[in-house]
Amino acid sequence: MIKQLDDNTLVDRIKNENCAEALTELISRHSPICFSVIKKYLPKITSLGIPASDVYDEKDYIIWRAAMNFNPDKKSKISTWISNQVRYKCLNLISHRREFAIDSDAMDYLIDNSPNTDTKEKNFKNYIINVLNQINDPRIKKIYKLRYFNDSDKPCPWSQIGKKLKISAQTAINLHNKHKTLIKNKLKSKNRSDFI
Repeated sequence: MIKQLDDNTLVDRIKNENCAEALTELISRHSPICFSVIKKYLPKITSLGIPASDVYDEKDYIIWRAAMNFNPDKKSKISTWISNQVRYKCLNLISHRREFAIDSDAMDYLIDNSPNTDTKEKNFKNYIINVLNQINDPRIKKIYKLRYFNDSDKPCPWSQIGKKLKISAQTAINLHNKHKTLIKNKLKSKNRSDFI
């Protein structure tokens, strides 16, 4: 009986009756498209050190969430909606991991490989701090110092930075990223004495 129902009816049963049988059928029908989308992004995901299981393990949850958020009035198919939700999940994983990789390594890279670094400059970190001092928002200097110039071999977690500055972790990340390009450009500038 359940196998004869169309997708929209299954979605209605999931939403309105919390029907496990309808969800199982929807998962069965649309798992192949999920696997197809995941397969497309899997090389990039795994190259960033994210286990494939992080995506595959969430497939059923993504289908359930897609069913709960599906709006048939928008005249799209549930299969398209599910496919898009899986794609967004993959892109978010890639974006989050790439951002983490960039921000955790960026300052070390700049310290070691800045094209304007010369051997006479004994303390390049002090120069970076001076660059940070030129930014009007004092939180930026604190964020970068906590993140990169702490006594640990690892970057300070965003949650701890947020607590120390009495802001959310996401606000700390946003402030960091807002000034990252500015700082990189300054470090690569030929005229280092220019103010930001």
